[in-house]
Amino acid sequence: MPTEETRRIARDFIENLTTGRHREALGNFSAGAYWHLLGRTDEFSLARRYRVEELDQLMSVLAASVTRDHYVHIDSILAEGAHAAVEIRTGGRTPDGRAYDNRVAFMLDIRDGKIEYLREYLDTNHLKAITQGADPGPLQSFR
Repeated sequence: MPTEETRRIARDFIENLTTGRHREALGNFSAGAYWHLLGRTDEFSLARRYRVEELDQLMSVLAASVTRDHYVHIDSILAEGAHAAVEIRTGGRTPDGRAYDNRVAFMLDIRDGKIEYLREYLDTNHLKAITQGADPGPLQSFR
């Protein structure tokens, strides 16, 4: 896959994700894709590999956790062939006023114009602190 096409797909995905167009963001994934939120599963229940059909629930939990003054800034997008790396800064305030400020790196593997596998690296302790009390529902049952 040409590098510029990979960069475009990565940018489209991030722009859709960070502007609340979650359905469009999910449309960037292939039917058999995975999103891997890395971290220790024994310390953070949301850290695991998600099938594409589970992502809507994950995004809902995350969106409910930062509801005020939300911001996202794309710092960089690097691409080589069918692989892309995206670094963002994101933050805002929780419903009870706590501050959230995190840096996130996404590594994307792209095939046939769709994301096949995404790995997300971030400060999971910080994310855990703002999602405590959020009900991820059936997501906890998948390991």
